[in-house]
Amino acid sequence: MYLTKYIFEYKIPSGKTCFVNTLNGKLCYGDNSLSKIIMEIRGGEVNEVSDEVNAKLNDIEALFDSVSDEEKLVEKLFAKAKDDLNQQNLLFGICLTYGCNLRCKYCYENDIHIQDKCMGEDEIDKILKVIGSIREERGINGTRIVLFGGEPFLNKNKNIVRYCLQKISEFILNEEREGRNSKIVAFSNGLELPDFSDLIEEYKKYIDSVMLTLNGPKEIHDMHRVSENGESSFERTVESIDMLLKMGIPVNLRMDADRTNINKLKDMAEFVIKKGWNKVPIFRYYVSPIRWVESPESKTMREHELIKEFIDEDEKSGGLVSKVFSLGALRVLHNVVNLLEEDKNSLSRPLAFYHCEGLRQQQYIFGTDGNIYRCLVSIGHEDKSFGTYDNKVIFDEERMKKWNDRNVLKIPDCKNCNVSLICGGGCAYESEEKNGSVLKRVCSQADLTLKAYLEAKDKGVNIKSYGFYYDSE
Repeated sequence: MYLTKYIFEYKIPSGKTCFVNTLNGKLCYGDNSLSKIIMEIRGGEVNEVSDEVNAKLNDIEALFDSVSDEEKLVEKLFAKAKDDLNQQNLLFGICLTYGCNLRCKYCYENDIHIQDKCMGEDEIDKILKVIGSIREERGINGTRIVLFGGEPFLNKNKNIVRYCLQKISEFILNEEREGRNSKIVAFSNGLELPDFSDLIEEYKKYIDSVMLTLNGPKEIHDMHRVSENGESSFERTVESIDMLLKMGIPVNLRMDADRTNINKLKDMAEFVIKKGWNKVPIFRYYVSPIRWVESPESKTMREHELIKEFIDEDEKSGGLVSKVFSLGALRVLHNVVNLLEEDKNSLSRPLAFYHCEGLRQQQYIFGTDGNIYRCLVSIGHEDKSFGTYDNKVIFDEERMKKWNDRNVLKIPDCKNCNVSLICGGGCAYESEEKNGSVLKRVCSQADLTLKAYLEAKDKGVNIKSYGFYYDSE
């Protein structure tokens, strides 16, 4: 008898002990006697258990004849996960410029804003040709072309934005003629977006969604997202949201949260309800953690902390917060929710063998510097690029292989972790920066996120996680 190493045990504050098999998302409840027996099985002190214990452990498929049987199942699940990648969209980011009209204190691009160069028509043409060749080579039918920056919608760059939208639309039409699905996703801070209303109206049928950010009431938002010229970024962002919803374009609104604004969730829920945005099916409001701030004064929160704060604020508001907001931009929580959904069988439950889109070979980002990146955080840093797209694509094969080979089964530190298939080994970019290798773990504290989720469920709180913002459906 072998008990899977993927059993996660947690005594919920209400008194029950929950046993989760993170290999398949199945769970059961027990008491101290079950905990004791599990410890004895692990220690090789018992080979037979009572019918009741056997039934519980079999219900969550936790027992194997041997370690090799578990390893074979993991290999089978990994193979399926790789096959499933062929059904997912490829994401191609086009950074029209690294320049931006905001000076957000927590922005991971702060050091590249001085690179104010905007792409030209030749670069757009080259990128779309590269996108077509990568899509064809991968044999995947779905693509999302993501307009990114800096800030892509700057008035001084309006001509190239027009050219870019025109050429992408032509690309999409060609894809549709060939029976493939392609859309535009745009990121913007909303400051100058209303000035592009004519272009957005002209090309709106090709736009899947637009991502904007609203970090709290006006005084809080404007403190977080400081306008270059002193203008209120709050007012212009609100104007942009109104415009897009009126046009029928899906809006994925994000609240970048830390300890300075998490207590404003109720205020923002009331604001959204007053605006009537929550009644529009194409509107979503996510809470996303501010991450890339390393200082003693940092007010950032880990996922489990944000979940607990979210639930506390929701309780204080009488459920108003969860009526408006979701936790869709929490990566580990999204993995937890997906795994524990009851309407999926074991083999169809998604496991986090890879931490992110970049590691799944799903994401390619084209910079204004002629480089191709796999991670948004790394854009503008040539030493972190994966190749160039000048006259032809030249990939750094050694660097590509390192990232392509990086999955949680290859990371030694994750070998005996019972929540590794929820975490995915953490951020590869962060691991490379801090540890000098992508094959080191960066612990995302997935165990604490799972505990926070189980506590929420025990309280009857239904946590929604729609996933990320690349698809509106």
